[in-house]
Amino acid sequence: MKITVALPSRNRPVRLADTIGSLHSRASGKHEITYVVGCDDDDPTTAELVAMISARGLPVKAHCGPRPQSLGGLVNEICAVNPADVYCSLCDDVMAYTPDWDEAIHTSWLKRRDGVWWWKTKESYYAIVSDKWYRAAGRIFTDYFPFWWDDCWLSRLWIYVTDKPLLRIDAWLEDGAPATTRMRDLQFWTEFYWSREDERRQEAIRIRRALGRNPALKSKPRMNVSRSAHYEQNIEKIEAQQGEKRPPTPEYLRALARAKAMMTPERKAA
Repeated sequence: MKITVALPSRNRPVRLADTIGSLHSRASGKHEITYVVGCDDDDPTTAELVAMISARGLPVKAHCGPRPQSLGGLVNEICAVNPADVYCSLCDDVMAYTPDWDEAIHTSWLKRRDGVWWWKTKESYYAIVSDKWYRAAGRIFTDYFPFWWDDCWLSRLWIYVTDKPLLRIDAWLEDGAPATTRMRDLQFWTEFYWSREDERRQEAIRIRRALGRNPALKSKPRMNVSRSAHYEQNIEKIEAQQGEKRPPTPEYLRALARAKAMMTPERKAA
């Protein structure tokens, strides 16, 4: 089985090296794994680290370009040019704890070739996407969000398409992120995410059709969407603790302006 591990990274060379090392050292050796690091072209340190690790014989390569507006868009680019049977989207601050984690993915993939799975973690969600799902959806993630939210989007799509709970592989990751790059305006991005619910349902219909399923979505209890009161009450605290403190960058402001333009008048007034 071929696995592409997409690793967007910026200015965290030590954490990135630890992440790749933890994954590579705990892989079974039975599968063809390629670690592809998304490097911004104004961040030579990350690209230099990738070159150094690659020179030592690890299957690591860089995917370099201008800093993108969207984290999900970068993952899409990486996966498009590194085809595989399964795609893992990870960050540069996770540690793999389970030996033979790739075998755990392989076992799940054999049971369901069109699956989407998730690593076991304490809080965060990291997606593992089959090529069959990827081809049906036409992408891994959206190209909207400068930081997370695409994991939430994909988890909702899975439920709408399958009416099944999220699938977890038997492998653990630890997320050691001290902060979230480009997290700001969290209240706005929360509202933007919820404003796209109709788009998610329409995307689910397209994916169902592409997978040969009845495209109609029947309302079932699992599909009922509810906002987390605990999260909503703590948005300011979350941003204060994890948000980026530096001024917003040009590509972030472009993503923000695009999202604002997409918001419906009703949502803008809410």
